[in-house]
Amino acid sequence: MRSVSSPTASPPDVGVVIVAAGAGVRAGPGEPKQFRPIHGVPMLLRTLRPFTSHPAVGQVVVAVPAGFAEDGLPLAVQLIGRPADEATLLSLAAQLEAERPWADRRPPLS
Repeated sequence: MRSVSSPTASPPDVGVVIVAAGAGVRAGPGEPKQFRPIHGVPMLLRTLRPFTSHPAVGQVVVAVPAGFAEDGLPLAVQLIGRPADEATLLSLAAQLEAERPWADRRPPLS
């Protein structure tokens, strides 16, 4: 993987958005589906690997729910990790989601 932070490296050509949200109802009860292991590797990390290993893709950013505003709309925080260290980034995201589970909350529809 090309280093994004190197002053001589060209900037990444491609941005990738991977939607890893939802309650995971079909996956059954337990931890959020994106953090469930498949052959020992969290589902989201397994999904990210083909993209993060491609030289045209830059750094990974994870958006994690961070509660709700006074008007009931959802808030989020973006986590940015070191290049090629997605496992630490996903671990932090999983810890935040486990501490403050939002799966049962929905914004008001009006």
